[in-house]
Amino acid sequence: TLGDRYRREIMLIVAYAAFAASSASMAIALYADWPVGVIYFLAAVNGTVLTLVRPFHESLLPALARSTEQLPAGYVAGGTIENLGWIAGPLLAGVTAAAWGIGTTFVITTALLLLGPILVWSVQTTTAADRGTGQSAIQMTLEGFGAFRGPRPRVILLSSTSVFFLAGVLEVATIVLAFEVFATEDSGAAWLNAAMGIGAAAGSVLAIVLIGKRHLAPSMRRGLLLIAVSVSLIPIFGSQTVALVALAVMGAGWTFVDVSGRIMLQRVIPLGGLSRAFGVVEGTSTAAEALGSVAGAVLIGWLGVGWTLVVASLLIILVVLVNRGALQEADVGVIVPIEHLHLLRSTPMFAALGPAEL
Repeated sequence: TLGDRYRREIMLIVAYAAFAASSASMAIALYADWPVGVIYFLAAVNGTVLTLVRPFHESLLPALARSTEQLPAGYVAGGTIENLGWIAGPLLAGVTAAAWGIGTTFVITTALLLLGPILVWSVQTTTAADRGTGQSAIQMTLEGFGAFRGPRPRVILLSSTSVFFLAGVLEVATIVLAFEVFATEDSGAAWLNAAMGIGAAAGSVLAIVLIGKRHLAPSMRRGLLLIAVSVSLIPIFGSQTVALVALAVMGAGWTFVDVSGRIMLQRVIPLGGLSRAFGVVEGTSTAAEALGSVAGAVLIGWLGVGWTLVVASLLIILVVLVNRGALQEADVGVIVPIEHLHLLRSTPMFAALGPAEL
């Protein structure tokens, strides 16, 4: 609720500062050799604070965009930077941990996170804070979940979270593939995960084609099908090379689904409820990933890793087929209020303004 109750740029500064503080506490705990239970607790707090950043950031973008092309460009750029971070972050953590210890990794993380408040400090929007018209935080939260009662936001959320469920299955499956199928152990698991990150980064570059597109449901469907087909190829061929290529393709498809879904969602949710909506997306995605990990472990024990990947892929295809019409209906496109523009243009004081300003 915080991003809808208070100014989003302020809340984004607070989120970065809180994330930096929680990372600093991790560094202190590791250097001071605190009990392992305390370190696990602080790590959980660190993970919780992390989830605040993305909803504030993504609900702030529509207030900053000056045109209908700039907003998708912002989501694409954000996705590109995030996916590059998924590659650079583990590499930086591995190098610093090996050279100076894991505590140093959190010191560097804290320093990088402190750049967040500095960079966002000068950002100002014309969007006023909404105090919730006397609503409590609980009422505002329930209202945020209520935004997904409608068929349009609900089908977008379902399509997006189905990929996170598959990602949860893959978290378990890549370890089993590395140790039991390819006999490459830790290094193999690392390479398989890296392939997804590299594919996602490449997909971010390709996602530039989404900028300026009026309708994004076809891109989302193609991304989902690309994910399902690529993952299903892993057990069919049983080769590590094929698995690396397939997971890279899966990462690229995931980027298209994620970016398309977030742009479509901000078109069907009112601006005043966007922070809560993206908060629901963040929480639901994390829950789906956790559920996928549990389901993956159970299915691998029952069916084996090959059939588990096939079943997970078929689930994605089922989501696409069942929701094909609903997803098309949810793709409202870029809404340009032509009638309102003509009315404003007919008023002398607004006649000189361009379409973006109007």
